[in-house]
Amino acid sequence: MPQQPHFVAAAMPADITNGLPAGRYVAQLRGDPAADFVPLVEYATAAEAPDDARDFLQCAAGAAFVFEAGPACLPTWVRVAAATADAFGDGFRLAVALARLGPA
Repeated sequence: MPQQPHFVAAAMPADITNGLPAGRYVAQLRGDPAADFVPLVEYATAAEAPDDARDFLQCAAGAAFVFEAGPACLPTWVRVAAATADAFGDGFRLAVALARLGPA
């Protein structure tokens, strides 16, 4: 899986697919899943970023999620979970790698 530049998640949702070539990607929040407090990012694939936190899925440090980019794909919105932002601020880096080129 070719590495891509990392994505920086902040408190405000941002489109992780912006600028990526068409394909399937995997993103991982770096961190220690055995720590006392495990940082979380939230993500959702939708035309617009959800307003309700319950509409986001969560990814903990050390875990990964898959998303798709391309002209036929909806954006995938990523943000730092509120509890993580409260405890640590924002600016968490997600490692991103291309899993497969082209449409899914």
